[in-house]
Amino acid sequence: MYRGKLREEVTWSALALCILLKYTPEQALERLCPEYPVGGDVYTIEDTQDMSRMKESGMTYSEVAKCYNIERTGVYRRIKKLQDREAAAKLVPGMKVRCR
Repeated sequence: MYRGKLREEVTWSALALCILLKYTPEQALERLCPEYPVGGDVYTIEDTQDMSRMKESGMTYSEVAKCYNIERTGVYRRIKKLQDREAAAKLVPGMKVRCR
């Protein structure tokens, strides 16, 4: 998945490459915008726990997001998912907390 926003014409061009040349979406975007990072999640569970601690210390979602160069909604979702998994782990003995 790409981080950040792409112009509309780039996304349409990527779609055309997928249809006409049988590229995957990742291959098409990599071909059109090599400067954008492609791939899975680059943040570990430790990073998410750090985000949670930063938020608990009084920082806003925007301030935390700026530290990690992601959108504030991404920080919110990560922290929320971590809290949900930790709550579920308390209900199910032996369950490990993992974030994706």
